[in-house]
Amino acid sequence: MLYDAVDFALKRMAQIPGRKAIVLMTDGVDQNSAATLKKTMDGIAEQDVLIYTVQYNTLPQLPQRLSVIKNEKARRKVQERLMKGYAVSEPYLRGLAEKTGGRFYRADDLSDVGPAFEAITSELGVQYSLGYYPKQNSGAGAERGIKVRVRYPNLVVRARDSYTTSPAIARSSGN
Repeated sequence: MLYDAVDFALKRMAQIPGRKAIVLMTDGVDQNSAATLKKTMDGIAEQDVLIYTVQYNTLPQLPQRLSVIKNEKARRKVQERLMKGYAVSEPYLRGLAEKTGGRFYRADDLSDVGPAFEAITSELGVQYSLGYYPKQNSGAGAERGIKVRVRYPNLVVRARDSYTTSPAIARSSGN
């Protein structure tokens, strides 16, 4: 239900004005979502929200979780499905973070969770939000590249590399 949760959160965030961030702690493995990986990745292109992902490693517990399935054929089928989920989990969570200007953290055990949340909290407190008006208007769904540069050394700039024009913005600019 991971993809459904991300889809739901993105829809809710679209209704909230101002700066927004989602902090998502998960193993990254989706099970039985109606939403898809592609839909949620495409959905973030039009959102003005930072997504911070903390991937908690549940792979070491997999043998124990599978041991409760007594039917060997069913157990192999579930294991195969979960291994496919684990294979796409990190790229998915990294993608959510990178496409929105957030950050990806890995938590191999519980001792890594606290520092990840401390880093997220600290980072959210020292961010700036920039805006601009493009020289040329583009139609709804057009993707535009972004590059942010600073003049001062030792500053870290992390920003999304593009955005997609939403239909409402395209209509209000005369397209």
